[in-house]
Amino acid sequence: MPSDLDHEQLRSERIGSTLRVSLKGQFLGGEETDVLRQLLGGLPTGVDTVVVDLSAVSFVNSSFLSSLLAAHTACVRRGVQLVLESVNAQIREILALTHLDRVIQIRDN
Repeated sequence: MPSDLDHEQLRSERIGSTLRVSLKGQFLGGEETDVLRQLLGGLPTGVDTVVVDLSAVSFVNSSFLSSLLAAHTACVRRGVQLVLESVNAQIREILALTHLDRVIQIRDN
């Protein structure tokens, strides 16, 4: 998997040991969710942190949450920290209701 990826709703960029993944739009489960799983399932060597920027995400569903949990599990197995950044209030509430906010680190940016 290349360290930089462009997709209609997903862009990744490697900066040193950090892989920054920026998401855009609505995530309803489908191709964009599969691309996210593939990206985070094949992390490049030397990455110790994955930052997922959700500032441009307007809606997520359970398929996306499942992908996030799978990504978190893949990261933990590799000793990589997964961080969600710039999460809007609606998505933050969903993460809280599902207790994913207790599993995955969330930070404001």
